Amino acid sequence: MTRQHPLSILLVEDDQTSRDILASMLALRFPQVSFLTAHNGKAGLESFREHSPALVITDINMPVMDGMAMASEIRALDSGAKLIVLTAFSDKATLECAQAAGVEIDHYILKPVDYRQLLQTIQECLPGVAPAPKAGAEKP
Repeated sequence: MTRQHPLSILLVEDDQTSRDILASMLALRFPQVSFLTAHNGKAGLESFREHSPALVITDINMPVMDGMAMASEIRALDSGAKLIVLTAFSDKATLECAQAAGVEIDHYILKPVDYRQLLQTIQECLPGVAPAPKAGAEKP
């Protein structure tokens, strides 16, 4: 699958407030990246098919299609796509089922999300993508 934009991230989260805050924060920290959002796994899969983002960040428990079903479909479409799953500790059984089913996830991050860990994980998934300096930080 050919990527339309080499620096694009799809954020799939059913909680609108969480999705909006995370998307805004990431857009400020990674201004060179194009961000897409979806409110459930089905909409996320449709967006993935249309835009072919390099990275997908998804919640697990969502209506219509959960994050693991979406991740499985994405892997079938593009085995090179990077997947980060944001999950509550209570989703451990879901993660174990996904692993048993062979759904390959690149990174799991527990909720509440440690944003420093998420930023570092994004950098690991998209080498060469550096966060913008924090406001007030001195330039080298």
